[in-house]
Order: sequence, then structure tokens, then C-alpha cells
Amino acid sequence: MSLLNMFAIQPSSSSPISISSLLSYIPFKYPAYAVIFLIILLFIYRVVRAKLGEKFSDTRVFLSPAIYSLLVLVTFIYQSELIILSSLIIAFLGIILGVLFSRNVKIFQKNNRMYYKRSIVVAFFFTLFFSLKILALLYYPTLYLVSIFSVFLTVTTGMLIGEALVIYHRHSKAYKSINS
Repeated sequence: MSLLNMFAIQPSSSSPISISSLLSYIPFKYPAYAVIFLIILLFIYRVVRAKLGEKFSDTRVFLSPAIYSLLVLVTFIYQSELIILSSLIIAFLGIILGVLFSRNVKIFQKNNRMYYKRSIVVAFFFTLFFSLKILALLYYPTLYLVSIFSVFLTVTTGMLIGEALVIYHRHSKAYKSINS
């Protein structure tokens, strides 16, 4: 018995995987409630992380923007080349805004370890536009909302990158002043 027959996988499926078929696997009676619940959890997690602070490491500071950038790139599936190109160009505007909105980034020392607090504004806007784009992809995929949220999401991803640059720069200054 072949592996395909054992798991009842058809080698050539006549119907492509759709968003609605993926939503049918969500263990809630109404998939919209599951998505809203996950979005609320994401908002809480991002705001708490930004407010309480995190231990500083180069990897941690740049890993979040890298992961979120990859998530944003995944959401560009089926977008036109014009939207993708314009969004990448507008990401540079986001980097500048990220530097400007990161004025309240704090670097502090606790238990002989360096910590940092992110900007709640940047965390809020990124999470907001990421959530709105996912909702648009799931429930209104043919509308221009997806394209609009793609542009806003790219700007806020640039803001995350700009914020990471500010955090790294401020940590370098704080580390030099402590070790001088």
C-alpha cells in the first residue's frame, strides 16, 4: 500500500484549497469568533511585551522585526507586482516613522542585565494593521481592502525596523556609558 493511499491523499485534487476550507478546521462554531479571539490575544501579548520590557540581546531586538517582515511577505501572496513594489518602497517611510515614534524607547538595567521597553504606539499600529489585513484576506479577499492594508502593514513593518535600530543604538550608548 502506498503512502498516498494509506492517508487517503489524492495525488491530483480537482478542488484547490480555499480560505473557507481552511477556516472549517477552526474548532469554534463560528470561525470569525476564533479569529477575533486570536487577534485579541495578539494585541494583549504585544502591548504587555512593549510595556513590561524584555531582556536585551541583538538577536531578540532584530528577530521580531525579521519574523514580522516574513509574516508580512507571506500576506503578499496573490498581490499584484505594483502593490508589492509600492509597499516595499513605502517601507522606507515606515523606517523613518519608526525612528520618530521610538523616542520613548527605554533602556534600563535590572539585576545586572540590560532591558529595553518598546514603543507601545509602534506595537499597537503594527498589530492593528496586521490583524486588519488577515481579516480582509479571510473575509473580503476580492476587495481593495487587502491592498490598502498591505500598504499600511508595510509601513508599520518599517516602523518595527526603525524601532529596532533605535533600540540597538540606545543600547550601544548605554552600554558604553556603563562600562566607561
